[in-house]
Amino acid sequence: MDKSPTNNKWWPLALSSELDNSGPMARLCGGRAYVLFRDARGVAHILDDQCAHRRAPLSLGRLTPEGWLQCPYHGWCFEGKSGACKKIPNLAKKESIPGQYRVGHFASVERDGMIFLWDGDSGTADPSLLPDWRLVGSRSGQAAIREGQCLVTLPQANLVATLLDAPSLLLATRHITLVDDHLLGEPEVSDAGLVVERVADWTEKARRRKRIPADYPLVVRIALDRHGAVALVEIRDDVNATPLLSAVVATIPVTDCVSAVRWRWLAHALKERELAAVPATARGKLDFALDPAPEPTRLVGVHPYVSSIWRGELDAPDTVC
Repeated sequence: MDKSPTNNKWWPLALSSELDNSGPMARLCGGRAYVLFRDARGVAHILDDQCAHRRAPLSLGRLTPEGWLQCPYHGWCFEGKSGACKKIPNLAKKESIPGQYRVGHFASVERDGMIFLWDGDSGTADPSLLPDWRLVGSRSGQAAIREGQCLVTLPQANLVATLLDAPSLLLATRHITLVDDHLLGEPEVSDAGLVVERVADWTEKARRRKRIPADYPLVVRIALDRHGAVALVEIRDDVNATPLLSAVVATIPVTDCVSAVRWRWLAHALKERELAAVPATARGKLDFALDPAPEPTRLVGVHPYVSSIWRGELDAPDTVC
């Protein structure tokens, strides 16, 4: 597995819903400035956010009828597929545009409501490395998918470690209390990533009593992809083995100290028998979000067990190879 924040990774740079045909959008990932835009066919492209002429931010430009990105400074136009300059307004008709006039371009894939950037050489981009975690299924084909995003003042690697070691510090789950200390078995590591399960309880009941792990009614399953950028979070009813809520959580390093998190989630439709296991106060009211400001004093006390296995510092018992 690739756990280092280096090149040759797919980074979830934006939600698909953020990018429309009205204009370009700036993004910062790993301290590098990118610009995203859609061409005339609606295909998303990613370029370096600086013009080849005077390095003006292309994200401040506009889209042309041809689907090119036009610089706001001198009007140079660039296509998204290769970053090649296609038009220079003050160029004479008999003059041609030199082939070296282009900006850096990056392979991108739009999948499951997110736009991914391949930050290595475009020729090495492999979409099969992306996790396939679509929030659809026979139970929830008609369920509304909701989205959110925030910035967190943690390096991306530390953010992912917190999600693995103490998800209650990051995940805001209305009516559900996550129990970080009770693992259900050991984390499972494979070429696809890491999976860890914990228990959870209905908040109104968690306030009144303590349980042993086998007695908790809910299971929280976190599956982290091999690159450590995207996680599938599921909350399940342990009695009926029913998924109650599913969320895709995507992270990128904006700078060395700040990460961006974007998420898409849905609450699953339940049958009458399954709904009976949900407290009346929580029915139809489940919610999901990320806390942009995890409590520092609680962060200090986190025991880095699961993240140590993820980083290869500890061997997971019964690791799947």
